[in-house]
Amino acid sequence: MNTITQNETEHQIAVLVKWHGPTNYRGARISLTLPRWDNKRVFLSFDHSARSAVDQAQTWLLSKGVEAATLFDLGNTGGYMLGVSWKHVDNVLAAFNVQK
Repeated sequence: MNTITQNETEHQIAVLVKWHGPTNYRGARISLTLPRWDNKRVFLSFDHSARSAVDQAQTWLLSKGVEAATLFDLGNTGGYMLGVSWKHVDNVLAAFNVQK
């Protein structure tokens, strides 16, 4: 991913990525959330062969035709934010089953 300026980040779609530990009923998962669209969320079973939740999220987005441009560590929240170019908005909305 590239280092970019503040002006470029204003024209990106935020995708929040969080890792969720296993419970007695479910294995570890990651969630990808679109805050701009009423927090529409997708859960994926955590792939233990992936290096991290962020890598798995990027791989999933790439499989949907979406390339993440930037990565921000959200610190104390335990999550990350991927910045996706607006040129991919149609693919992002389709991946999250968001109706236009």
